[in-house]
Amino acid sequence: MRRECEISIQGSTEMQVPERFICDHTFSADGPLLICVGGLHGNEPAGVEASLRISQAIELGKITGLRGRIISILGNRSALRQKVRFISTDLNRLWIPQKVNKIKDALINGGVKTLEPEEKEQLELYQCLEDILAQEKDRELYFIDLHSTSSHGSPFIICADSPESKSFATMFPIPIVSGLGALVGTLLEHMTSLGATSFVCEGGQHDSNETIIALEQLLLSVMLKLRMINGGEDASAREVLRSLTNGVPRRLHITYRHAITEKDQFRMKPGYRNFTAVKQGEVLATDAQGDVSCPSDGLIFMPLYQARGEDGFFLVTPFDEAN
Repeated sequence: MRRECEISIQGSTEMQVPERFICDHTFSADGPLLICVGGLHGNEPAGVEASLRISQAIELGKITGLRGRIISILGNRSALRQKVRFISTDLNRLWIPQKVNKIKDALINGGVKTLEPEEKEQLELYQCLEDILAQEKDRELYFIDLHSTSSHGSPFIICADSPESKSFATMFPIPIVSGLGALVGTLLEHMTSLGATSFVCEGGQHDSNETIIALEQLLLSVMLKLRMINGGEDASAREVLRSLTNGVPRRLHITYRHAITEKDQFRMKPGYRNFTAVKQGEVLATDAQGDVSCPSDGLIFMPLYQARGEDGFFLVTPFDEAN
């Protein structure tokens, strides 16, 4: 067991985030490798806390390991310390081959000091992942990226574009949102390219305790489904997750993305939650040009209630209606 991180997400304005690893538990030489990343965005600490709770339960004997290995890793340490989404650029948009090659070249040619803060974070994270995968070539690889949103609402899953990932994501009682292909350079894409069965789980609003609970129960359910831990059926975890979804349809597809830049001065109207029904023509926000109206009927998705972001909101519709 490796544990190099002790943090609290409550109270102080700055977190103590000393090292990269949250936990590393090996239960047996066989079984799957489950890699989890929390805090890829620094204002999303719930995934870190959820991973810590799972690790502590294992250490205290409340969870009994059967097989495999689970490793939880901190994403953007610098941004987590400051509780901001990122310092200079979004760490979850840097995983295209050209940018990965840039950090590798910097390491080889002694140019690490010239990298931007998130590029340094990316290099450390890349090295951690490479080292782990070199050790565990024979294990079946699973990857979960733990996130949260600036708006309240149901947890949901965004799965990688592979048959294995899509099939795995459907095993959990959480809405699955498809159609986010416009987002490039995500860690999800990178891990999927390395052969991982992968998905992102957005647990809820950044600062809500329910978000921590959702991500913790999701991790527990994943480990039970993979037969990594003892516990038989994961009925309890599934019931908690189901109760947090508030009847949101199981399959949804993105039909519209409202892209923004800083100069737009975009401001969402208050009170929208993920998956709230909206009508065509409804004023959802304002920007430098005036009112921003809803282009069509649908369910609002990830309305922006934070200072930084490239997406003002999305619209989604139940999957069957989108096809």
